Amino acid sequence: MIIIVDGKIGSGKTTISQKLSDKYNLHHFNCDEEVKKIYENVEVKNKILNILKIKELDFDEMAKIIFTNKVKRKKIEDLIFLELNNRVESLNEKNIVLEGYNAMKAFKNFDIILLCSASEEVREKRVLKRDNRTKENFSLINSVQKNTHLLNNPTYVINTEEDIDVQIEKVMEIYDKYRNIS
Repeated sequence: MIIIVDGKIGSGKTTISQKLSDKYNLHHFNCDEEVKKIYENVEVKNKILNILKIKELDFDEMAKIIFTNKVKRKKIEDLIFLELNNRVESLNEKNIVLEGYNAMKAFKNFDIILLCSASEEVREKRVLKRDNRTKENFSLINSVQKNTHLLNNPTYVINTEEDIDVQIEKVMEIYDKYRNIS
């Protein structure tokens, strides 16, 4: 069983993924954490520097380029998604929760898509509290994160402003149905 947990920045993806992982003993694959590791790979780092035409990986500078230049963003996404996909395949895990914004672009074979949703105001508060980001940085990321993942017909939309445990129980019911079918 492969479950993708998608949603915009600050939508509650990590909370939901961790609860699913803990309850069902699923491997939790956090795409954001893996991307940080990918940036440390010298070969990938050099490809990114070449694409962005910069001399070193300065994440603030990278963000400005990536979030304002669609062509360069697409090239970086393609590179990162390929690396993420390779890492998931190398895990040889059959039961996994893949967490990340637009994760279904990186992972083509999955059983369930859960979409985490929260208002922009709530998401901004969460991000500013936990990530040491500025409002400007949040706004930049949020503006790029379109609702394109809605087109992929999520199996279930989780409103993370509501009682998370109730939402998780609904997700578990869906998970159990899929687990019994497959």
